[in-house]
Order: sequence, then C-alpha cells, then structure tokens
Amino acid sequence: MCSHREPWYSQECREAAPLLCTYMGRTTNNSENPFRFILNHSKAVATNVYLMLYPLPPLAERFKTDPTLLKKLWKKLNSIPHEVLRGEGRVYGGGLHKLEPKELANVPLEI
Repeated sequence: MCSHREPWYSQECREAAPLLCTYMGRTTNNSENPFRFILNHSKAVATNVYLMLYPLPPLAERFKTDPTLLKKLWKKLNSIPHEVLRGEGRVYGGGLHKLEPKELANVPLEI
C-alpha cells in the first residue's frame, strides 16, 4: 500500500492536547488503576500511546479565561474510581487493561 501513496509517510499536524489519558496499563502493588490522566504542561503532541483529550470550543474558551479550570478538571478525571474505568474497557491475557476512545466517552463524570 505504501508504494501507492505520495508521500508514503507524513506526520499529521495537530495541536497539543491539554489532557492525555493512558489507554493501556496494568494494575500494580502501588495502584489498582491501570489508567491515568496527564495534564500536558509541556504542550507536546502525544504519540499513539495516549488518548488525546481536546475540549469542545465552549470549554476551551472557559479554560482561556480561567486557567485553573483545566487543573480542576484534571483532578476530577483522576478521581474517577478505577472500577468505573476498568468496567468500560477490556482486559487481555496477563492483566493488560485497555480503554478505547469510545469506551472512555462512556465513563460518567459528574462536575
């Protein structure tokens, strides 16, 4: 298929997501939650090992006027019970948990 593409490879150009979510992980002795949310202070564009969370325009505008809201949302996301996150995803052999974007979208979050 690559021989039919011009160019055969290119990097997508996108904005950095303000929040990231690990979409694969294992439970450990230190944490029962295989997933975590990351506040992207570095403004790095994530690779395909994270789910990139972009706010809808009205929420993005609120983040601009009150930057503390983003940190509050990040804390709220990390307070989602691990049972809820694991319940929406799936588990593979050896205890590897996976959470797809549509599964994450099904997770309830009260604000």
